[in-house]
Amino acid sequence: MSSNALSIALSALRTSQTAIEVSSHNIANAGTAGYTRQRVDRRPGTPRNSVYGPMGTGVEVGGISRSRDSYTDGRVRSTDSSAKALGVRTEFGQRSEDAFAEPDNGITASLGRLWPSFQALGQKPGDDALGTQVLSSLDDLAGRVNQARSELGNLKINALQRLNTEVDTANSAMDRIAELNRITPAGLAPDLADERDKALDTLAATIGATSTMLPDGKIRVAVGGKTIVDGDYVSHLTVDPANDGTVNHGATGPVQLSGSAGGLQTVIQTDLANYRTKLDAFVSSMVNALNTQHAANKTPAGANGGALVADDGNTMTVVITSPSQLATADATGGTNNGAGATAMSNLRRTIEPTARDLVTFIGGTVANISRSADNAQALADAASQQRLSLTGVNLDEEMAQLISDQKAYAAAARIVTTVDQMLDTLIRM
Repeated sequence: MSSNALSIALSALRTSQTAIEVSSHNIANAGTAGYTRQRVDRRPGTPRNSVYGPMGTGVEVGGISRSRDSYTDGRVRSTDSSAKALGVRTEFGQRSEDAFAEPDNGITASLGRLWPSFQALGQKPGDDALGTQVLSSLDDLAGRVNQARSELGNLKINALQRLNTEVDTANSAMDRIAELNRITPAGLAPDLADERDKALDTLAATIGATSTMLPDGKIRVAVGGKTIVDGDYVSHLTVDPANDGTVNHGATGPVQLSGSAGGLQTVIQTDLANYRTKLDAFVSSMVNALNTQHAANKTPAGANGGALVADDGNTMTVVITSPSQLATADATGGTNNGAGATAMSNLRRTIEPTARDLVTFIGGTVANISRSADNAQALADAASQQRLSLTGVNLDEEMAQLISDQKAYAAAARIVTTVDQMLDTLIRM
């Protein structure tokens, strides 16, 4: 009897000691990013047969488990992937708005200075100072257009650089998951399982990858319907330098990503492209209107007005370099005829609405993306908070568990003392 009691007390001591060590580990890692709270899984020992029937043999540690839920993980990764993609698009959309510098320093402000200069020249068509002011306003307008194009180009370069960085980050995470998959048949320690989950979180956030737990405990990861990690096999992603925003999957060709990298793909291939297309369409329309009206006018010397400005799709320039080349008269001509310059100033009725449409298009598009990003981030935050409530270390709870295990250890020790006293009494008899 006494040996059985000692065995039971020893099992309780060992189990309580293990539980105290696990609680200590939890407390030590309370501030560690990605750490998952661990728990000791206790179970009764295998019963022994006695003359009175099966009797208990104490307690044993069934294992150390993590407070983790696969459904919650999947929700966190899915919502975070969407939030990251829309967040990147919002960032570049706002930077695109900054590139246009509306309303104070953008194209519409420059146009607002051009029309009065033409109107003033129409009232004094022979005034070189007023003609110089017109040319200066045209130069300013061309500069605003070229600056907006340049900034959009710089944003595209920056997005491509960041896309390369995101893909490199994803490839590193894929390699680490494959390394951990090699360990899985022997079982992953909880801390290594945390590291694997952090890598899966990274893949979801950067490229929108999804994962599946295989029967042998390994992880399979896929993106865009294509497997990138299967056991210890890895298929790296590469950014195609010949096709803007294209990411290739191994030898199988292009793959559409989500997450921050997917957002960058959309920025490069859709958002910035749309902003540039809309800008180029406006510039083409404006240049055509200015040149058509100027060509219909005559210079003070009686020559037909030629092209006023030019645009090759990349750079807008002012063709005329001297005030005397400005066609300020209408088709009837005349030195004091300023009707042509006045007609130029009246182009504001057709050009300014188009300019406002450009600004409204960009502002409205960015605002819609931003609202979607805010909603997606709210969902991601809620999912993350729900997971944190499950996986995070609660110091108050750990302290309560620590005290409980301490008392259990003391009680088991008391059993040992009691059995020792019983044996001492028996020996003295």
